[in-house]
Amino acid sequence: MNKFTRKFIAYALRKLGFSPYSAHELPVRIITDLFQNKNIPFAKRVWALKRGFVSNKISLYGLVGDNHKDYLSDVQFEWLHPINGIYSQWIDDKLTYRYLLAPFAKFIPGYYYHITKNEISRLVDCPRDFSASIDGILELTKEKQSLACKPVIGTGGEGFSQFSYDGENLLVNHNEVTKEEFVTMINKLRQFEPGYLISEYIHPRSYFSAIWSETPNTLRITL
Repeated sequence: MNKFTRKFIAYALRKLGFSPYSAHELPVRIITDLFQNKNIPFAKRVWALKRGFVSNKISLYGLVGDNHKDYLSDVQFEWLHPINGIYSQWIDDKLTYRYLLAPFAKFIPGYYYHITKNEISRLVDCPRDFSASIDGILELTKEKQSLACKPVIGTGGEGFSQFSYDGENLLVNHNEVTKEEFVTMINKLRQFEPGYLISEYIHPRSYFSAIWSETPNTLRITL
């Protein structure tokens, strides 16, 4: 989709009441699903799109016949954005979120570093002995054994990485890397605004790990 077409579609969607964010993101999701999702037959992708869904919802919701009317479609959900009005940005911005909920810090993962184009900043939970630098992040990874790296603003796990240290080797998403490769990766992250966060890595409890051990997400049940 070229830039002019994307702007035209976004303009049309905004006229229909979609937020600027949804007007930009929705066409990208639809086009990506329609033309790049090879795991689902094209006819089924078209069938889902006509009903306002991206095609992965077919199996997730068990869509068949007219039962799609029982579910909130992806198009309807995007039209609702932002659900919490002006306060939505407080939820979307993971850095702001930490300071807003400071009175409840014991229930929040530790926030250690903020990586931006111009600097690496120590955050409120960063241990005092670790410098505001890539070396500081590296040493903290060795100290904590696992750290989470994620965009300040993002959803769906996009851009997430796990830094870990097994006592001998440095790993990113379970793949061994050299110090030089680690430094290069951090410098690439610095190109993205509004930056990345380095925080405590939360491991799932045993009963969640039995279902899916890779992430400490909530258990969601679709009825």
